[in-house]
Amino acid sequence: MCLAPPGPAGSRGTVEAVGIVGAGAVGQSVAAALVAAGLSRRIQVTSWKPARATSLVTDLDDLAHLSGSPVRAESCKTADLTACEAIVICLRGTFTNTAKQDVRMTGLQANAPHIAALATRLTGYRGTVIVVTNPVDVMTRLFAEVSGVRRVFGVGSNLDSVRYRLTLARLLGVPASAVDGHVIGEHGDHAVI
Repeated sequence: MCLAPPGPAGSRGTVEAVGIVGAGAVGQSVAAALVAAGLSRRIQVTSWKPARATSLVTDLDDLAHLSGSPVRAESCKTADLTACEAIVICLRGTFTNTAKQDVRMTGLQANAPHIAALATRLTGYRGTVIVVTNPVDVMTRLFAEVSGVRRVFGVGSNLDSVRYRLTLARLLGVPASAVDGHVIGEHGDHAVI
């Protein structure tokens, strides 16, 4: 999904609402970036721990106030997300990651049931879904297959591409804009640069 730079509410490039599923560290980062960027008028946050969603909304309101962002944050139920133009899935099941290799695959058993349940609840959704939950490649496919949603994207290799370009730029002592390169394949130990 490509959103244009922020503009006045209702202007081209600004969407009405973006949903965030998950209020942990990744959900917090995504939500804060969306508030700062002003790409939507509203951010709706849901979590399997409702108190976390409420706390995140309070923090986002503070951020919006301090930064002058017009974005309004709200906690919501999963069903309310169907009114959003886009949903970012950052949920994480309960597990301890002790893996030394294929660390993103550790979440498969813990995250898959939550992704499948969420996909079932969002069957028929017409917007765009961006999956961040690891293992992102597998979770993206699972969500798409269970939900039937047509526009489901995973951020894995895109995130790896950004990290690759930033690291290479730092090592070469050049601006990141001078570096081009992509990471393809899985988001993890078997990615191809």
